[in-house]
Amino acid sequence: ETKYSKFAYVSSSSTFTTHPCPMERAHLQSCDVLIISSLTNAPSVNPDTMLGELCTRMATTLKNGGNILIPCYPTGVVYDLLECFHSFLENAGLGGIPVYFISPVAKSSLSFSNIYAEWLCEGKQSKVYLPEHPFPHAEFLKSGRLQHFPNIHGDLGSVYQTPCVVFTGHPSLRCGDAVHFMEVWGTSGKNAVIFIEPGFDYLHALAPYQPINMKAFYFPIDPGVNFFVANKLLKELQPRCLVTPTGYLPSSAQSQKETTCLQPEMIFHGVTRGSVVSISLASKYHKIQITPELAGSLLPQEIHPGILATTVSGLLTIKSGQNMLHPLPHPSAKRLWGQTSAEKLVSMLQEQGIMDVVVQGRDKEEVITVLGGKASVIISNGQTTVQNCHDEKLRVLLRDLLLRQLIQL
Repeated sequence: ETKYSKFAYVSSSSTFTTHPCPMERAHLQSCDVLIISSLTNAPSVNPDTMLGELCTRMATTLKNGGNILIPCYPTGVVYDLLECFHSFLENAGLGGIPVYFISPVAKSSLSFSNIYAEWLCEGKQSKVYLPEHPFPHAEFLKSGRLQHFPNIHGDLGSVYQTPCVVFTGHPSLRCGDAVHFMEVWGTSGKNAVIFIEPGFDYLHALAPYQPINMKAFYFPIDPGVNFFVANKLLKELQPRCLVTPTGYLPSSAQSQKETTCLQPEMIFHGVTRGSVVSISLASKYHKIQITPELAGSLLPQEIHPGILATTVSGLLTIKSGQNMLHPLPHPSAKRLWGQTSAEKLVSMLQEQGIMDVVVQGRDKEEVITVLGGKASVIISNGQTTVQNCHDEKLRVLLRDLLLRQLIQL
């Protein structure tokens, strides 16, 4: 953001009330250019609905003696899942089921989530200063129901028991410890793998393991901004120009529903990988600094009660993007401000002993005839002209009286 233009960028954001701080929309209001990217491609999937179905399938599998594998990333939505499971397993009568979190960064991820309070929502931030743990997985760890390991080759073997729930990577099932569990548990129909990451095709992920007896469920939990929410944001934020990937914009072959594409009501530009977009910013003003010497020479005059004004003339220099106004080498002429009035001029002439003054009005102009035609003063559309005056003393007098009605700035 500069003094006269503002760019905003919305990427990988969420309007759902989860553990992170809510989106600060005030800073995005009325920006000149808004860039939107990383919208979710699953606009019809509600995260709350997916979470409910996930818990139902998990409870059914565990009660039948099966194991649950959840291939996921070690940060992000996993914090919400652990918080949900903490109470769900207890309420479902599955409080004795162990939960294993296996990742090289599992310990660090759980630890940092409890100490970086500034990125948490207000409710969780307040717990940090009580002090309490913002996430219930701290109590989950303390009770031993949640255990974390860097890999499957260390201490996991000494505490491993089934049935259990395992969070590990990678969501693609092409690397990480998830591959081991797929090979071990894939032969039993009691076990289940639950995919929650929306960025992966679960059928493609399962392809190398076919045929497989293990149940597979796809419950993508994606709290990110979708097209419907993005369209509401555009109406709320009212940017002057939108820049977004071309795939987010409506096409002739695409449905015009606000849940499948963006529907901008402002100027917009579609971008593709490597493309360059030229955006013109019609800046009305530029910031100019004046030197102390020039500022000290200014003498503001009161033009209305409580309102002072002056004119500024100087030498403008532009260097390194900075505009600086310096004093002129030679003093500039004074500027006049105000309007002349025929009524005031007649009054001033009478104070000078000149009574032979006639005022005539015609077509939005006034003509003041002085001393039977020795001089004429025409006031029209903000301009004042002295005509037909061959008497130098009278001309100078009229000039001075007219200048007395104006303010020198």
